[in-house]
Amino acid sequence: MKKMTSLLVCAAFALSLGLLFGCSEEKAPEKTTKTPGTVSPGEVKKEAAEAVDKAAALAKQQMGEYEKKLQTSLDDYKKKIQELEAKAGTVKEESKAEFAKEMEKLKAQEQDLTKKLTALKSDSGAAWESIKSGLDNSMNELKKSYDQAASHFK
Repeated sequence: MKKMTSLLVCAAFALSLGLLFGCSEEKAPEKTTKTPGTVSPGEVKKEAAEAVDKAAALAKQQMGEYEKKLQTSLDDYKKKIQELEAKAGTVKEESKAEFAKEMEKLKAQEQDLTKKLTALKSDSGAAWESIKSGLDNSMNELKKSYDQAASHFK
């Protein structure tokens, strides 16, 4: 029985050595012929680079469209703010202080939004999604403040 176990251990050892050395031999690279449906690493790199370029172009296009839309909205609010200022004399005496405070807040928000829009215009586009989110929030706050100030004339 000991002989049989020793023989099996030796055979297993020899087999593992054979596999070890047999698998570690370097083989000459085989010529690959392109078969339909296969892709080379070079093609993958090229396609990946093209995809990155297209994604960057799309992001830049979207950023430009968003910038124009935001600029238009901001310009509209600037005109509306000027109209409210022109009507300031018609505000009831008891609400003039509150109106003045709201107009101050409204102008500060408009200036803040203008600064953020300027930052977006000079941004490389790498982090424009986070900037866009902040701009959207600022525009919503400007709208709320305008509505609050305009409520004095309803």
